[in-house]
Amino acid sequence: VTLAPLEVSRVSDLRTLNINVGVDTYRIRPVDTLSSFFGTPETTPGLQGGTAPANADTITLIVNGVSTQHFFDTNLGRWTAVGSGSDSSHLPIPPFAGLQYARLGNTPLSFVVTGKVPSGQRGASIKNSGLSILSPYWPVSQTLGQLGLQDIQGWQTGSSVNVADRIVVTTTAGTPVNYFHNGENWVTVGSGANANATTVPVGASILINKRGNAGGYATYEHSAPYNLQ
Repeated sequence: VTLAPLEVSRVSDLRTLNINVGVDTYRIRPVDTLSSFFGTPETTPGLQGGTAPANADTITLIVNGVSTQHFFDTNLGRWTAVGSGSDSSHLPIPPFAGLQYARLGNTPLSFVVTGKVPSGQRGASIKNSGLSILSPYWPVSQTLGQLGLQDIQGWQTGSSVNVADRIVVTTTAGTPVNYFHNGENWVTVGSGANANATTVPVGASILINKRGNAGGYATYEHSAPYNLQ
C-alpha cells in the first residue's frame, strides 16, 4: 500500500505500526486533495486564481513540520506549489492537519464538508519543536480546556509566554489570539485572562509553536467528545 508522501516521514511502512494479526482492526480511508476540496475558479465561485502567488489566494499546509504553500495557477490550469512550481492538485489534506487560507478576494467563500462523523480516538503527530497546524477534527466546538493539548508528551508550560509553548487560534472574526499554559490553566497572552473556557469553533485550526530544537514527533491523542451509540 502506498502512503501519501507527506506521511512517509512519520510512517514509512505499515508493518511498523505493530498491528497484531487476528486481533487489531484498522481502516484505510481516502482523503480530500487540494483540487477535490477547493476545486477551481470555474467550479468554486469566488476562488481567486492568478499567474503568481502575489495575485492569487494561497493555501499553506504544515504537515509533520513541513510547510508548503500553494495557489491555483491560471496559466497552467492547476494547483501549483509555490517555489518548486510542481503540480499540487492531488496533494492530500490529512484529517489531522489544519491549513491557512490567505484570501485576496473581498467576498466570502463557502465549502461543504461531507463524510462520516468520526468516533473513537484520534491520534495526530505534533512536531517536538517548531510549528504544526492542528485541526480540531471533531465536528463540534470544544474549549481549550477540553482539548487538553498541554497533556502532549513534552509540552512546555511556564509562568509566561517567553518560556512556554504557544498556540494561536483564529477567532470567527478572523483575529488570531495567542495562548500558553502556565501549568494550571490556559492563559491569554497580553491580558493574562484564564482561557480554559475559550471555545475553539468547528472549522478553526490551531497553530502550535513548540520551543526548543528537539527532533521527532509526539502523539496527540484525544477521544471523541460525544457518543454515537
